[in-house]
Amino acid sequence: MILLRPTPSQHPYMSVDDSAIIHAVPPVGSQHPNYQSGKNYVLGETAYSPVTHFEYESLQNNNQGNNPDDRANHSDKWLRLGAGNIHRLFDRRTGQLCSHSGEISVTLRPGAIVDAIALFGMEASQLSITVTDPIEGEVYSMAQNLVAPLSQSGMWHWLFEPVRRTKKILITGLPAYGTAEVTIRLTAPNDSTVKCGEIVPGRATVIGDGEWDFTIGGDDYSVMEFDSFGVSEYAPGGYNDYLDIDARLPTHSAEAIKELFASVRGQPIVLAGEDTGRYGTLVYGLCQQPRIKLRNSKFSKMNIEMRGLS
Repeated sequence: MILLRPTPSQHPYMSVDDSAIIHAVPPVGSQHPNYQSGKNYVLGETAYSPVTHFEYESLQNNNQGNNPDDRANHSDKWLRLGAGNIHRLFDRRTGQLCSHSGEISVTLRPGAIVDAIALFGMEASQLSITVTDPIEGEVYSMAQNLVAPLSQSGMWHWLFEPVRRTKKILITGLPAYGTAEVTIRLTAPNDSTVKCGEIVPGRATVIGDGEWDFTIGGDDYSVMEFDSFGVSEYAPGGYNDYLDIDARLPTHSAEAIKELFASVRGQPIVLAGEDTGRYGTLVYGLCQQPRIKLRNSKFSKMNIEMRGLS
């Protein structure tokens, strides 16, 4: 079982700092014009904040001088639509997707060691990751086909069902270079639309062996209501992944693992129920502090509950 701690960020809303993004496709910014404090916005007019990288829609006419980033005072005047396109990769949620024709590519200079990368909400054909050190040059390169092979889907599904693709993945084993640049690239043929919900670079720690009999699922926030005549109204809502898993760990490491989870409390993390996160055990979200039972001097057991962020 692996815990990935995201690279530290000083940005209040994004998981990477502005200075860490060296190159991006699509480029940093938005299709909406930048917010101007002196402009009088009308109902439905949109604006983009280059400070927080969020897009907004005006909820009233005569909307002037009301900074949309000031949510404490002006949340009733602006609707937050979400992050700008490329920053949807780093907005600490998996439900809003960055999209672009043909490819999504981002080069990061985190300024810290990155030995693992998790991606969520992918809609692409191929993933490639390259690590380049300023002194030694390219020190790591990988490429992975995201289309499920025939051996996994079966002949019937291959011929008659929609193509199965890997939606989320955890890549570990990147070389530990603190000053390197990391390029993540998702591509699709024929300029098809490529999408991705979140990219999480960070450091991976093995925290134990996940045991079978774990629980995977999700929470659906869609709403359905019926009037007195039985007529229904349906409003689709968000969906969050859920993981409940027991793990076995050496007793001598119990205190260190307890401290590790305490250090990331209240912060989004990535948890893989087993090394590759297969079987739906790869979740990006918030973790309840685990309960560790010290069974004996050799091994202990703990329970972890994760709720995803969408």
